[in-house]
Order: sequence, then C-alpha cells, then structure tokens
Amino acid sequence: MGLIARNIDYSVSDHSILRAVNMEIRPGELHVLLGPNGAGKSTLLGLLTGDLIPNAGEIEIDGRAMAELRRKDLARRRAVLLQSTSIPFAYTSEQIVALGRLPHSGDDPEIVHQSMQSTQINHLKERIYLTLSGGEKQRVQLSRVICQLQGVNDQTYMLLDEPITGLDLNHQLRMLEIARTMSLAGCGVFLILHDPGLAARYADRISLIKGGRILDSGSPLEIMTEESLGDLYDIQIQVLRDEHSINAVIPRMSNNAIHQNSEQETKMKKEELAANWQKLREKDAHIRIRDAAQKLDVSEMELLLTRDTVTALRPEFSAIMGEAGSLGRVMALTRNEACVHERKGTFENISAKGGSGLVVGPDIDLRIFYDHWAHAFHVVDEVRGETRHSLQFFDKFGQAVHKIFQLESPEPFLAISTRFRAANADHSVQRSPETTPLEAKLKKDIDQNAFLEDWAALQDTHDFFGMLAQYGLHRMHALQMAEGRFTSLLSKSAISELLFRAAETGQEIMVFVGNPGMIQIHTGTISNVRPLEAWMNVLDSDFNLHLRTDLIDRAYLVEKPTRDGTVTSIEVFDGAGALIVQFFGKRKPGIPEQESWRALAHSLVEKVA
Repeated sequence: MGLIARNIDYSVSDHSILRAVNMEIRPGELHVLLGPNGAGKSTLLGLLTGDLIPNAGEIEIDGRAMAELRRKDLARRRAVLLQSTSIPFAYTSEQIVALGRLPHSGDDPEIVHQSMQSTQINHLKERIYLTLSGGEKQRVQLSRVICQLQGVNDQTYMLLDEPITGLDLNHQLRMLEIARTMSLAGCGVFLILHDPGLAARYADRISLIKGGRILDSGSPLEIMTEESLGDLYDIQIQVLRDEHSINAVIPRMSNNAIHQNSEQETKMKKEELAANWQKLREKDAHIRIRDAAQKLDVSEMELLLTRDTVTALRPEFSAIMGEAGSLGRVMALTRNEACVHERKGTFENISAKGGSGLVVGPDIDLRIFYDHWAHAFHVVDEVRGETRHSLQFFDKFGQAVHKIFQLESPEPFLAISTRFRAANADHSVQRSPETTPLEAKLKKDIDQNAFLEDWAALQDTHDFFGMLAQYGLHRMHALQMAEGRFTSLLSKSAISELLFRAAETGQEIMVFVGNPGMIQIHTGTISNVRPLEAWMNVLDSDFNLHLRTDLIDRAYLVEKPTRDGTVTSIEVFDGAGALIVQFFGKRKPGIPEQESWRALAHSLVEKVA
C-alpha cells in the first residue's frame, strides 16, 4: 500500500530535472519534502499526481500503475493543492469547494459544508473567489481538496505544494494541523515545505531533495542534523533538539560574514601547503602523504585537504562503517608510526555498541574504538593513471586511524559519499601533545609479588587489560616486571627472524597492528617476506605488512595463562613504549594454541642481543 515512485527520471529536452528518484507516501503518514529552490520538488509532485509522465521508472498507487487508472478514478483517490490555481470565472468560494465533488456522482452539500468548516471559511462561502486575498484563496483550495477525498472507500492521498505560502502564522499552523488530522484519519499526506522547523514539528517522515536527487529520507530526528540541512541549503544551520524532538532550526548566515577573513586566510595557507607538497613530489615522486606531512610539519589530514577531490563526511562513523559491506572487495589499511597493516577482503559481521565496534570476517578483522575518531572523508586519487576511491578516517590530531580503498566498483563509495556528505564541517586539528618519556610512565610503588600472582591467575587474555588498569601499569612496565617468569626480552632482529621462519614453515599466525582508534588483524600464513632498507615487508597477494625495524626499541615473548592453556605472543614496542605490533599463533577461544607456534616463539629467546 502506498503512492510510490520507483527509479524516476525526468528531463525536458536535454535538461535533466530528476534522476533515479525513489519516494513512498504511506497511508496514515505525513511526509514532508524539503529542498532548495530549483531542486525538483514541484516536478516530483507533478509526477506523483499523474500530471507529468516520467522518462524512466514508474509511479504506483496501492500496487497499480498510475498510468492504468482512469482520470476520474484517480481523482477520487488523490487530491492536489498547487502553489497557485487560476480561476478566471466569478465563482463563489462555496462553488470552488464544491468542485471537489466532481469526480463523485452527485452533489453533497453536507460534505461541502463540513469541508469549509474544517478550514474555518464558512464566512467566505458567498464571497467571489477572485476578490479573496492569497491566504484566503489557499484555505478555500484546501477545503476543495478535503471535499474531494471525503466519502471515499479506497485509500486516499493528499498532495500539497507549499500549502502555507501567503498564510499568517496562525493559519499556517491551522493548515498543518488539518494535514495532520487527515493523516491520523488514514490519508497519505505529502507536503512540500520551505520551513524546516515546521517540517520537524509535524512530519512523520522527511525527505531531502537537492539537484534532482533524493539525498535522504527518514524520521525528523534521523534526518534533520546540522550537517544534512547545512548541506541541503548551503548555509550554516543550528538544530536545537532533545532526545525526543527537534525544538528549533536556526539559520546562521552571519557566520559566513564573520569568518570571511579567516576563510580567506585558510584558503591562502591551503594553496601554499599544496604548492610545498608539489615541490616534495617533484623531488621524490613516490613520497607517501604521511611522510610528506611530517616534512612539512603538518598533519596528514591537513595535507589531504589541499586536494579538490576530497569530500568531507558527517562524523557518523559507526553508520558509515555499517555500510562497508556494500563496498565489495576492498583493501583495509591500519597503521601507526612504525607499522602498516594492509588486508584485502570484504567487510562482514559488522557491529557496534557504544563507542566500540567489530568487524569479524575471514579476511577483514577489526576492533574499532570510535571515541578516538574525529573526521571522515571520501577521497578520489589518481594512482598509476587510474582513478581510485577510498574512505579515510582521522583522529582529532589529524592522524589517520583507518582507510578503505576501492578494488572493485566505485559506485558504492559514491553512494556512501552522497548519503553522508557533510556541509560546513569543522576540519580543525589539535596539535599532538608532547611525547611523555617512557621513564615517566613507569610506576615505582607496585607490589610485584601480588601483581605476578594475579598474572598467574589469568583465565582469559582479555583479562590482562583489566589487570593493568587495576594496578595502573603501563604495558611496557608490566612486561619488564614479569621478565624471567612470564616474559622474555628478545633482540630487535628476532622479529625479522620470526617472519622468515613463519614463511618457511607455513606457520599460521595472527598479526595485530593498531593505533588508539583501531586494531587490524591478519590471520593465516605468510609467504613473501622482503627486507628493504629499514623496512621488513610481507608482500602477499591479500596481506601486506610494512614494519620499520629502526623504530623498534624492544620486543618481548609474553605468556598469559588462560583456561585453554598458555597463550604466547610476541610484542614489539618503540622508544616511547607504544605497542607497534603483536604476533600470536592462529587460535580460537576454547582451542589450545598450536605447539608449532609455541616452539617457534620460544626459539627466538636465544636471539637476545
């Protein structure tokens, strides 16, 4: 049931007005369409009424193609109020309202009277329509629409094109209350409005249209964000809301003037930064954006934003990631200062709870911490002469948290970009705090015996994090305190040895690389291990690892007791005590780790420098 537009295209000559529009007007629902001038609102209404014929797609009314209905039958089921209606004859207001009964057999003075009473225009019934004010004419036309739909046994639809134009505030509210009453009685009501505040107050569903495309559709609380409305109208907008309703929508045009000078200054800095980046590329055509940003003393995100092919997305991170499965086969990238983890595959089993999320698939395996995410972008690059799309996420310091690169069709990337596109997004970044020396992170007053006894009592590897929090311990300090009992210090060269030995023996391993906002995991074998200057690289078809060995400060073999037996890991740290990468043997909860992995890990102990 419903008045439905499916994949509608409409153009005049060579000018496209609507493209791939889908719209559903449901019985008992008040549906408001918002959009700027020239967006295609009235054209869409003309298609929904049957007055216009789409170039592609179809319009259905309760399961039947609208084109199949006779005009008289259609007029009994849907009534239309246009922005203006020309009546050249000297009809009275009552006669205009009575025109609503033309699709029906016979006159019905009682229905005419009730319809005029509902809009409070009985005092105008003898007045000549041509002598009425614009607001009075609009109320008469609404009475005619109501009159047209009375006494119909089938489902009815009311379509109103800017019905409150020319009305004072009192009659605007009365008009919308009438529309609300009609929807509560089961009529499907569709309104075009220009006031987002009134739309939020009365609508069950809101659709946003711009440039002939539907940007989004849903409840007011879902749809009416500052970002979405700012993008719709190309101005800054403030939305005052609570958890149950939207209280006000306030345009903030003055901000544009206030910030005009600073925006010009920002533009000049952006142009200067882009020019300096170009100079670096001329010297080194293969320089990576992160390395270029370091040389220019800016964040990676600031450098990225010098490009014209970057679209800012609303910071609805879990919602964006929730649609990552639509991207098909991709390359997911997570990195920190010393290690890059790249894994090809598809996003599966995506979930989120609070500030955390999971992606648990055989290829893409992620642990997500959204509290550390601040910015999102859709990026289009030219790579070796081909266009490549990506989604890129950054923290408040402008450092990359996670990136998803196109391997198949660009269309899903474009769809996500369109849906989540932000307007007037704040791209300011905070400067990273000074790195705290490792010595300052280490606690001195720890009961080592109690700590090691609690370590011995661990039942699950995840309990380790709680134990560190309980004692207020930095991870590095914990491993130092456990040396000789649960941990063994390894040489820096042991990590290269680990990768070579795993490749030679076919040992299945798990490789964890992360930053505060993301941990990315590879599970399986590795085969193509290649050193290159300071980098140790795994260059397999679906998994790449790039590890800067010159940033390794120390590495430990770590053993944690669990109910499934001892779990052995190799943990690698930089000079500030930050965790670079972890290696485990392939395992699942409830299954002991492989003896072959344990033997490989322990063989590295003798590699101590």
